[in-house]
Amino acid sequence: MNIKQLFALSVGALLSTSLLAVNKLDITDEVVTKMDLQSADDVTVIEQVPTKEFTTSGNIASQGYATAQSTFPGYSASNINDGDRNTTVGGSYSWANGHTYAPDGRLPNWVQLAYRTERTFSKVVLYTSRGYELKDYDIQIRSGRNWITVVRQRGNTNVSRVHTFRPTSGNVIRVMALRGPDNQYIYGRVNELEVYESAVNLARKARASAQSSFPGYSPAKVNDGDKNVRVGGAYSWANGHKYTPDGRLPQWLQLDFGRYERISKVVLYTSLGYEIKDYDIQVWNGRSWNTVVTQRGNTSVRRTHTFAPAIGSKLRVIGRRGPDNQYIYVRVNELEVY
Repeated sequence: MNIKQLFALSVGALLSTSLLAVNKLDITDEVVTKMDLQSADDVTVIEQVPTKEFTTSGNIASQGYATAQSTFPGYSASNINDGDRNTTVGGSYSWANGHTYAPDGRLPNWVQLAYRTERTFSKVVLYTSRGYELKDYDIQIRSGRNWITVVRQRGNTNVSRVHTFRPTSGNVIRVMALRGPDNQYIYGRVNELEVYESAVNLARKARASAQSSFPGYSPAKVNDGDKNVRVGGAYSWANGHKYTPDGRLPQWLQLDFGRYERISKVVLYTSLGYEIKDYDIQVWNGRSWNTVVTQRGNTSVRRTHTFAPAIGSKLRVIGRRGPDNQYIYVRVNELEVY
């Protein structure tokens, strides 16, 4: 008997009966070898560093379809995205792998969330079972035909753990359970996953221009990353009105991305006390400008617009009317484009 087998047998003697563990130990060389593996389909490791140019959405775990490589009877994969953060041990709260009670049930074993369209992930919060915390695991994202490992966690003893990592796109995100707790290391448990999507602010790398500009109110202000909504040329662009040729409303303000992008969200910041009242947002598809937002009667200094994804290389705001106290000028302090 080799050293690994002796270690496995000594730990196996501590197994709890919370999952109706078998009466006799069935730890074999195959199981020990499997538990030594880090990941079945490991391709790339992404360093866990958040990127400042990205923003994080709310929890989108509920939008994914939960499945697992195997499931212990009564411990459904659907528990991982039901919104219940309860970390009590038991089939009412968590998923667990099948071990000998399901085909291919021994560790490593995966539980995953699949999405109909590609998403960009940057944060996962994993909840496991109190007293039976998942010790070793990877978090992986399927991109095309490859699995990308974005998190490697070893020696975990926390019942919940937050992981942030460089935004990574794919349509499936999974936890690869490698080893359970020392008191029952043949089972991996996940009670809940929270999955957060990120998107890059395309405006930051775009080239800004305008039909006209009031002296000192440069279009470069709208994508400099400064969300200050104070009035003034230090913070915003404004049309030239009679001070420049062709400066009267309507006026366009444009961002050129230099390539085609998928756009579905725009956040517009204007000047406090001088909010742009009427405007449209349009996307250039290579042949024509398509209107994706029509806004009338705005009084908000910050307004978020979401719409069906549009593919385009440019985006522009058509300013049609300023505030009632100065309707001949439209001001935009910042644009965020996702």
